[in-house]
Order: sequence, then C-alpha cells, then structure tokens
Amino acid sequence: MPDESLDTLLDSVRARVDAELNNQLGTITRRFEADLARGREEVSGEVERRWSAVLDAQKATDRRELETAVAAARADAERLLASVPLEPEPGTLLHAFQAIDRAGSLSDVLSTIARVASTVTSSAVLLVANGQQLQRWTSSGPAASPASATADHQPGGVAAEALSLGRVVRRNGTSIAAPLLLDGRAVAVLYAAKGDNGRSPEAWAETIETLARYGAAQLGAITALRTVEAREWIRRPRSIPPAEYPSSASQVEPDAQSARRYARLLVSEIKLYNEAAVRDGRAGRDLLHRLGPEVERARRLYEERVPSTVSGRAQHFHQELVQTLAGGDASLLG
Repeated sequence: MPDESLDTLLDSVRARVDAELNNQLGTITRRFEADLARGREEVSGEVERRWSAVLDAQKATDRRELETAVAAARADAERLLASVPLEPEPGTLLHAFQAIDRAGSLSDVLSTIARVASTVTSSAVLLVANGQQLQRWTSSGPAASPASATADHQPGGVAAEALSLGRVVRRNGTSIAAPLLLDGRAVAVLYAAKGDNGRSPEAWAETIETLARYGAAQLGAITALRTVEAREWIRRPRSIPPAEYPSSASQVEPDAQSARRYARLLVSEIKLYNEAAVRDGRAGRDLLHRLGPEVERARRLYEERVPSTVSGRAQHFHQELVQTLAGGDASLLG
C-alpha cells in the first residue's frame, strides 16, 4: 500500500508539472507568436517604407528622363521645321503652279510658263500663235526675232500640228507639243524635246503637258475676270429706251470708265496674240491693214456691249488702238 500511495503521489505531481509546463509552454508560444506577428508587421512596414522610397526615387528618375526625352524631341522637331522650306522646291509642279498663280496679267502668265518649263528640260520653248505663225515667248516677254527655224517650230512641225489640231502631239517619246487652249482655241504651244534632265520620258512629257493645261486655265481665269470687271456695269435691260438711261454726271463717268476698260481689254488681247504683226505694222505704219480682221472683231464686240448712249463710245475704242496698239503714235495705224 505504501508503494501504491507513492505512485499515486508521483502521478499527481507529474500531472501537475505537465499541466504547469503545458501552461507555461502555451504562454511562451502565444507570446512568441505575438512577438512574431509584431516582428512581421514591423518588417513589413519597414520593407514597404524602403520600397516606397525606392519607387519614389525611380519615379523621379523616370520623370526626369521623360522630360529630357520630350525636350530633346521638341528641339529636334523645331530644328526639322526650321529646316523645311516654306516654299516648295524649285522644279516641282507645286512650285510652278504657285509661280503661275502669282502672275497678274496675261503677259506675266506666258513669261512664267516659259520660265518654269525651262526647269523641266532646257529645250522647252513657249510659242505664241500669231496668225498661222508661231512667235517665241521667253521669260522676259516676246522674243525680238521669230522662233528658230527648226522643223518642230515651223508649220508642219509638231508645234504647228498641235496648234492646228488643238490637242497634244507627241513624237516617238522624244518631243511633245501641248497647246494652250483659250475658249477652245489654241493661243500658244508649249514645246519640249527630251533632254538630259534625269526624268523618264513619261515624267517630263507629262509635266510639260500639265504646265500647258494649268497655264491655259490661268489665262482663261484672268481673261474671264477682266471681262467680268469690264462688263459688270452693263446691267440695264436692253429694252430700256436710251432716253430712260440715267444721264447724271455720276452715272455717265463710271460708264465711260468701264467702256475704256473694256476697250483696253479687247485691244490688249489683239496685241498679246499678234506680237509679230504689231511689230511689223508699227514699222510699216500700217497696223490697221495688217490687223484689220482682229480689229474689226474687237470693234464689234465692243459695240455690242457698250450702249451708244455712253459718252465718247467710239473715241474710247480708237484711243485704245492708238495707246495700246500703236504705242501712242496714231500715224502708225495707217
């Protein structure tokens, strides 16, 4: 029995010790876990703070690099824009078109066409119709002498053929003659032969034809504009009796000015398209004899549009013949 009591006591002590140890171990474990949790939070917060600082620094670096790249790109773009010419390159169609657009008169248009066509090929020549003849027109105006006596420049040649047919004529890919049509009538021919210009036959030929077509359109636009300006005052119905026309000085003077402008337009066209005949007529003092049909046609157009009630109607037309056609010398009319 004493042995059993001792065993029972030992078991009781052992159980209490185990319970105490388990209790202490649980306490230590919970404390360790709490400390571990706090340590994890502290470490996590520290890591987050450190990474946040690293990220902020990287963002700042990236922002600086981006700003530097943008500034460099902007500078490159500004240099590129500064190096781009505001005007198109000479020799391009756009450059030629802009030059033709700037021409303010029929003569300027013809001179500009002659100039820009020579940049396409050195053989380019503008020939203006003078009756059945072709008169060369240079960048500075009508040539002092007739067109050079080549087969292409004489009637029967490619230029004369284009003039008579009123359409583009090509010869074996080596030459082209493109007429400038005004109201369906050829008033000039732009001729060119293939040269050492670095362009394919199709390219230079098409460029010459395009210049001729655009130049003709500009001639037509200027002629139409001047005609409208000269005729805009003619608004009265033709059925109104002359006695009912306004007769005040304020009305008569604008009518007379408009009549002079219209006469100047008609006579200027005669001079423009008959330069050789005008030069010969001045030399021979027989302008009206040489240019009789053209003058009579212009006179009919003038009288059809200018009412007989306009003060000095006949004198206005005659004065333009003297000033524009005869250069101010009435004796040259013949």
